[in-house]
Amino acid sequence: MLQRSAAKGEQGKIEAQRFTPALALPATLAHAYCFSLDDQERKRRMLQSYFALVSQVPVFELRFPSCLEQLPQVVRCIEETLQNL
Repeated sequence: MLQRSAAKGEQGKIEAQRFTPALALPATLAHAYCFSLDDQERKRRMLQSYFALVSQVPVFELRFPSCLEQLPQVVRCIEETLQNL
């Protein structure tokens, strides 16, 4: 999950935080709202898939400032986070 700081050009903190599955589920479901929830069977399968996803795949929130100047630091943060898995 990407979280940019509100102020452009701000020299803000760059950090990655791993979500627990309980926090990852609503964060990932926020991206599923383009699907119809009318079909109960399809909704059940979709939720099962999301439960499986967040229980097997690490989900992180990456916070970073909205400036391209700090892009190398953002990439470094991602690399360091993945190395520590």
